[in-house]
Amino acid sequence: VYVVGDNNVILRYNGSEWETVTHGYTVNFQSVWGTSADDIYAVGNSGTRLRYNGSTWNQETYGMAVNDIWADTYNYYYSVGDQGEIYENYGSWNSMTSNTTTPLNSIFGNDTNIFAVGNDGIALIYASSNWTAVSSNTNETLKAVWANNETAIAVGMNGEILQYKNSAWSAMTSGTGEILHGIWGNSSKYLTAVGSNGTCLQFDGVNWTSVALPVSAQMYDIYGLSRNRMFAVGTQGTILKYAPINHTCYQNTLSDPIALTIVESEAEQVTVTLSWSNADLLTSSGFYINNSQTTSYTFTSTAFENDRITLTIMPITDASGSSVITMTVTDSTGLTGVDTIDFQVIKA
Repeated sequence: VYVVGDNNVILRYNGSEWETVTHGYTVNFQSVWGTSADDIYAVGNSGTRLRYNGSTWNQETYGMAVNDIWADTYNYYYSVGDQGEIYENYGSWNSMTSNTTTPLNSIFGNDTNIFAVGNDGIALIYASSNWTAVSSNTNETLKAVWANNETAIAVGMNGEILQYKNSAWSAMTSGTGEILHGIWGNSSKYLTAVGSNGTCLQFDGVNWTSVALPVSAQMYDIYGLSRNRMFAVGTQGTILKYAPINHTCYQNTLSDPIALTIVESEAEQVTVTLSWSNADLLTSSGFYINNSQTTSYTFTSTAFENDRITLTIMPITDASGSSVITMTVTDSTGLTGVDTIDFQVIKA
């Protein structure tokens, strides 16, 4: 996980603590996105784009201030900026025709469309190789947008929340007048938005409700690896981690069974694959799925039933500490779902 900010700041989370990343450039960063551990962009003022190749950060400068960056599943990058600029990169940066000079603050997309939003309620959609303005039915500045294949959600000034569905934007009831700066979702039925004065809202598919945060800072953005592992960032270096699923065991002791539930809409082959962040604590020989020593487990699901498997873990001898365990579920069509566990080993 990477976060960026003013005064040249890039931080990297190694699974247990934040580390300062040295890059050698002077930038007030606005956004960061990566497609892999060795392909990451950090963007900011004066059109600056720093690209990390796995060993060094290199500068690429195009256009005016860059406010946001996002990449699709084909690893094509898109950025938006202060004068309505939109750039795309699939080998090199190229300007796209946005037909606006209104500042654009955020960009995000799904498998078929890309959405960009900005000041004065501007909302653009990219489809069939063209950017087109779509009425948002608001003049409020929109700060952020998130999308999946079912919907798109935009948030902004005065608690504005909009949903894009059936080719139109419509207002949602947020219950707040605070500025909403960031939004992220695990699905269209589980969304989290953050904003000014420590505002945090969660959507359950029907209603937005307020969630208390341990700070009152301006929260500027949020992103998650799963609905049980999210990071939010704000003023004065504030970083919050949401990770309610935690499992603990003692040093040199097999963990209690961890129950995993998987629901598929069809009876098909499903594979559960495990990865972990701390190689000094865990190794592949220490994972057991349904009592089989493995990090990749395949079974036949039952349509619309709760398929339950159990995970037990044996840490490396005499090791203690914590690790994030990532579980990736892949079905026969290639669709995937991801969830995470915070796993801690305590000294005996």
